[in-house]
Amino acid sequence: MHNFAVNIKEILKKRHEHLPKVLQEIERWSTLDSEISLLEGVVQELRDHPRTPNQLKDGLRDFQTNELRKKIADALALLRVVEARFSRTTINIGVSGVARVGKSTLLQSISGLSDEQIPVGKGDPVTAVRSRIFHSKSNCRATLLLHSFESFRDLVLRPYAFSLGLNVVPDSLGAFRTWTYPQSEDDLPKEFQTHSNSTMLVRLLAMQKALPSYQGDLSGGERIVGFEELRPFVAYPLHEDEPRRYLAVRDVKIECPFPKVQVESLGIIDLPGLGEIAADADNYHLNGLQNEVDLVVLVKRPLEGMAFWKTEDGKTASLLDKARGFVKNRRDFVFVLINSGGADLELCASLRKSIRMLANDGEEGKNFLVLEADAADQVSVEENVINPLLAHLSMRLPVMDQDVLEGTKADYISLTSMILTSLKDIESVLTCVSTISPSTAEDLEHRGEELRKDLAASLGDLVVKLRSQARSSEETPEYLSAIDLAYEEILSWISNGFGVGLDAWQSKALRSMQAEHNSSPFAATELNRIRVEISNRYCSIDNFFNSRVNNLWSEIAAIFRKGIGELASADDGKKVLKQLRTLMNDASEKCPTLCAAIDDLLALRLEYRTHLHPYVRRELDRLNLQVMDTESGEYKDQIVVAVSEAGAEELYRRITALAEQAAYYTRRALIREAVIPALVLHAAAEQFDDSLIRSGDSLREFKRLARSYHDDIWPGVFNGIIDTNARFAKVIRAIRTIREQLGTLDVGEK
Repeated sequence: MHNFAVNIKEILKKRHEHLPKVLQEIERWSTLDSEISLLEGVVQELRDHPRTPNQLKDGLRDFQTNELRKKIADALALLRVVEARFSRTTINIGVSGVARVGKSTLLQSISGLSDEQIPVGKGDPVTAVRSRIFHSKSNCRATLLLHSFESFRDLVLRPYAFSLGLNVVPDSLGAFRTWTYPQSEDDLPKEFQTHSNSTMLVRLLAMQKALPSYQGDLSGGERIVGFEELRPFVAYPLHEDEPRRYLAVRDVKIECPFPKVQVESLGIIDLPGLGEIAADADNYHLNGLQNEVDLVVLVKRPLEGMAFWKTEDGKTASLLDKARGFVKNRRDFVFVLINSGGADLELCASLRKSIRMLANDGEEGKNFLVLEADAADQVSVEENVINPLLAHLSMRLPVMDQDVLEGTKADYISLTSMILTSLKDIESVLTCVSTISPSTAEDLEHRGEELRKDLAASLGDLVVKLRSQARSSEETPEYLSAIDLAYEEILSWISNGFGVGLDAWQSKALRSMQAEHNSSPFAATELNRIRVEISNRYCSIDNFFNSRVNNLWSEIAAIFRKGIGELASADDGKKVLKQLRTLMNDASEKCPTLCAAIDDLLALRLEYRTHLHPYVRRELDRLNLQVMDTESGEYKDQIVVAVSEAGAEELYRRITALAEQAAYYTRRALIREAVIPALVLHAAAEQFDDSLIRSGDSLREFKRLARSYHDDIWPGVFNGIIDTNARFAKVIRAIRTIREQLGTLDVGEK
């Protein structure tokens, strides 16, 4: 095996190592697109708000993201080309050339396929569909990628219609079948009456006429066919009345063992139609080249009338220049192959000279390296085409890959500069209209201080009220009602046979005792179940606790509403606090200490299991089977009954008594600790008051809050000051987020 086989394997490995960074960039630019769209939205919101001064409205009027987002879409397209390039598991060589130069013959020699898979003709073009042929030791199959009618319409019919000046296309298969097209060049719009358009119109009409022969194949998806069935799907028909099934095919992938190739990861991409007269054919094939091809071979044959570098060859070379994208050296990407098989020696010499003078500017190999081989001879193709190409790729492909990375990176570095310039333009506009006079600044400072004092006074009154409730000996009626309701439900559950019924319970007890020759296992299991059930049923008082916490939030929210007016517009206490927390975090000058105080308050939970269960746990211990003998200090079963029906009845009575006793004493313990909820609420309110009003950063952050939302807290007082209101803050925040997302660019680094 040649060294280039090892090199190519290593190149593919290196490509895959680049993929994570490429995918990261795709994700980053996709996110940036969304964030720039968001920026446009908040700029528009600020621009359209009635309290925004005209000076600012005028400054923001020219901000548009259309161009930026289009360029981001272009950058994403480039990145996806890189993704496709580095995701491939093969090195791919494209083969192009006009009809009758031996392109299909060359493909046959490389792949070992025949006329049935790669048709060869002597006159007009034969190959109708782009084929991708891959070396495979184990597979021999052809996979067709078929059009749906929608893709056929968009990728075939629409480009033809556009080229012919026709504004609409059929929207269904039935509509296409009966669609009325112009019948001659003279029927086309005047500016579209050209010879090439006449040719395209003939092709379009032929597609419509032949629809019955391929409409059944417009199913979309993939289809595997045998090699013996392949020709109608990839070749133009030999006669006009033959089926045109190739029209339903977008692409064909052929896998087979190549007879003379020593590199396993090799693909040959057939490129029919490059430079031909067909609607959008060039763009279609160029897209394929950018995504799938590492190098292109342009086949020429020294036939009479063709043994020179033609205008069409120059056009094709220009198209290939576009396809190489960021690959710097044209010599790396395009080779010219002279198919010398059976050709006249003088014509060969003439073609070589023409290529040197016209394509290579008089210097051998300046723009295109030239190969020469008999396309019909497998040995000649191996030695003079495949091996030189693979040797070239093994040396130059890493350079080309780096060109692609650096070019892609340079493109979006340039885009980054454009985005930053746009952000600076917005910031300049905001800065120009955000000057606050000294007297106004002093007024805002004073109002921020007074707002803090007002909130402090109201919160202080609330804390005093809660302290009084916590220290009161009076029991809360609502709390007692919640406990009594749970207690009554527990007694009802006990009296109804512990949830299963008296007869069922005793029957189950008897069966268990008979099986175990002992009453203790069943008694222990039931006591455990009853203990858990009683505890769980007292959890219903959490509804009362939740209402007390919600009441506290509502009282504090009402205090805020009184102080900051429209800024707190939500319809319940918890929502108001969450809204305030968001506003403080989104302010142009953030208020982290105030945010933290609200976060702690919203985290308050008053729960039976957390705050009261420890006090009632010892009462529930009455429902353990084993208890300590006070005289001996040893544990013993507190219930032992005979293994009989009477024993089961006795067991039920005694467990019922224990359960009712535990429920009663648990209720009494809960009543005894009735002050705990009030203590918790008082402590939470007092802590919130301290954090919000008396923390080290409290005064500074209240002044920030005043500057950030002065228009909302004191509407109409500060008309014309925009720099720190809510809409202004959204714009600043969106700009900051975009700057952070731009980050460090490293996809092109070695």
